[in-house]
Amino acid sequence: MQTAFPKMAAVLLTLCCVAFMGVGIVSYFGRPQPLALMAEPAVSNYEFASSTSAEGVSWTVAQRVGNEAGQAKRADSAYHALTQAYKMEQSRLNAETQDLTSRRQILVGENGEIATVTREQLLDVAAVKARIDGLVQDVAQKQADLKDKSETLQDTISRSTEKSIETSRTREDVLRLQGELNELRTDRYRLRQLQQLLTDRLVRLQLQNQALSERLVEFQAGDGSETTGN
Repeated sequence: MQTAFPKMAAVLLTLCCVAFMGVGIVSYFGRPQPLALMAEPAVSNYEFASSTSAEGVSWTVAQRVGNEAGQAKRADSAYHALTQAYKMEQSRLNAETQDLTSRRQILVGENGEIATVTREQLLDVAAVKARIDGLVQDVAQKQADLKDKSETLQDTISRSTEKSIETSRTREDVLRLQGELNELRTDRYRLRQLQQLLTDRLVRLQLQNQALSERLVEFQAGDGSETTGN
């Protein structure tokens, strides 16, 4: 029994060594090849270079900016260079994501302001239209009054030639009606000027409203394209 135990121990030790050797071989030949990983799209914006010296093989990695490479970083091995490239790419993507988030927040704020201004413009347009409608009715009423006063004046003048006894009173009526007629003409002119002023303001408000609507469509289109790109 004492003689068999060392033999069994030796056999077990041999089997363990063979097993560990197999695991090492599998690990070495089964791990990803660094040159193949360097060709993946995830790190296509980076340039890898190796150099041999007395100390061994060293690597450098640099981010490609346009047709030129940026500042290179040294690495002890190919896997270390890949790790640095992935970290640099992650930092770049995080910065780009943060920038897009900030720009999206700015766009959201501007869209809210445009919507507020648009609502105010619509309210102003409605108010101006209502005011113009009221002025149109006033002008129509003034014109009707002017017509009545003119007819009355003509009738009064005709009657004044036939009634010499009422000459004095008729003259007063004529002067009064002429004064009222002049006032009505002045009111009509003033109302027409005010109507023209409000019409011009309505046109300006409609142009501003159209420009704001076009700007809102452009912002929404830019926001949608950036979201689709991400």
